[in-house]
Amino acid sequence: MQLSSDLQSLDDAHPALKRLTPRMILGNPTVRGIAEQLTAADSVDAAPDSGVGTFRAMPVQQWLIDVGGGRRFSQWALLNLPQGTDRTHIEQAIGRLLSDHGMLRATVNANDGTFTIPAEVPPAEEWLSVEEAAGDNIDVLRQAAERAINLIDPMAGRMLRAVWLKPQQQLLLLVHHHAVDGTSWRVLIGELMSATGGSETTSFARWAGLMERRREALDAQALRDAWAAYAEPRDRSTLGSRAVDPAMDSGGRCAHRDLAHPGGGGAAACRRGGQRHRRKREPAGGAAGHAGAHPAPLARGRTGGCGPGRPRP
Repeated sequence: MQLSSDLQSLDDAHPALKRLTPRMILGNPTVRGIAEQLTAADSVDAAPDSGVGTFRAMPVQQWLIDVGGGRRFSQWALLNLPQGTDRTHIEQAIGRLLSDHGMLRATVNANDGTFTIPAEVPPAEEWLSVEEAAGDNIDVLRQAAERAINLIDPMAGRMLRAVWLKPQQQLLLLVHHHAVDGTSWRVLIGELMSATGGSETTSFARWAGLMERRREALDAQALRDAWAAYAEPRDRSTLGSRAVDPAMDSGGRCAHRDLAHPGGGGAAACRRGGQRHRRKREPAGGAAGHAGAHPAPLARGRTGGCGPGRPRP
């Protein structure tokens, strides 16, 4: 887009213009409005982002705290390790995760609904267990996962647990749902597999603070009134120009019309269309072939979630 190239050419003109975005331009038709947006962005970004401290839980996190905390409500992944991986390599990788992502070392304060992220990064060896049992028996994995998930405890600051299945050269990684979701889980696994540091630009602690400021700025009463008005009982049966009439709009009055393909090959065409649809949805080589197209120091593994009950390996 020409707009994007113009913005890039302005980067060197003035440092403040580096914060200029297409959204700012499209949402502010005047230079004054754009300047105000840049000033507001500067005031927000000027605040230091240490990534540590105490902050209020987000609504969904508060809900989880209110219903009991879900101490073992975690997501997990089983990763295949390359040959030659030793404990030092694994501890270094886990240490990078703990250092780059403060939520992995956060503690939940259930009494006041807050999280606390300490500045100190604990030694990675405290978060890693080694399983020496050999064999591919699923019971070995199940027992290792059971022991690991019993060590997850957000109230004690234990959001993460890793198990090195040494004979199998696999790593079982578990992270509590307070600290990870479906999107950030992919980020963590990607960083672990690529053996690189994090690219996080805004910490969760800072983001939570910005959300709290936004909540305080909103007219909460007006929002409550709007939702209450929407939820109040009223006739919601209007489908078009009139409301549904039970005397007329019944199944017995439905009309049916059969259409025949003029060439007589309708069934065959449908079968061909279904085959094309199935081929389009399945990548070449199947799921395994698709995953294999992304080499990394730690190979892709199985991922899933486990709640208060037994994890599903």
